[in-house]
Formats: sequence, C-alpha cells, structure tokens
Amino acid sequence: MGRDPNGPYWINELENNPDITPAILILAVLNGAKAPTGGAPDREYLADKIDIGIYFSAVKGLGQRDDTIEVMGLYDGTDAGVDAAIARTDSIYADALDADDGQFLLQLVGVVDDPFAIA
Repeated sequence: MGRDPNGPYWINELENNPDITPAILILAVLNGAKAPTGGAPDREYLADKIDIGIYFSAVKGLGQRDDTIEVMGLYDGTDAGVDAAIARTDSIYADALDADDGQFLLQLVGVVDDPFAIA
C-alpha cells in the first residue's frame, strides 16, 4: 500500500506458516484494504493503482513487463504520482505507435472506461 508494513506479522506468517503462500498474502492484504475496517488511505491507494493498471493495459493496450513495472513504480500514493504514471503511460503509448519500432497493442474498446477521462 505504498508504505512499510506495520509489524512483523506477515513476515512471520510467510516464514513459519506453510499454509500462507505469497498469493494468499497478497489476497489477504488486498481484502483487508477493501474491508469496512480497512483504512480509507489504503482503499484510495488500491483504487488509484487499479485505475493506473486499467489505463495502461486496457485503455492504451500496453503490456510490456518492464514498462508495466516502471509505470506502476511511479505511483507513490500522491496525485503527482498518478500524474507521473499517466504521463509515462502516454509516452510509452506514443512510442508504441511508431510504424517501424512500435509494439503490438491490444486495447479493450468498450469493455472498460478510461478512469482518467474528463467527463
């Protein structure tokens, strides 16, 4: 959620509980953030990350792993981080449209709305 974990609970679970896999850990953290008892900042952080991912992959049709890591890494929980991720996505998309060196794009038109479109 863009911050250090508070306490060694999950580290202990991952190291000592064979029933806790990395996938289960991720689901537990996400479910905790979305739960009514979760914090509003965690829900907002998660919602922003989801919107950035939708914009990158579905709206712009991008999918290169290194680009994905770079864009998602730009988000730091702030509005400036959202803006930086959008700007970098737009730059990667512009490069992907190059007729000679572009990428294969698979945009999902009509499936999801652009989360950053101005209404």
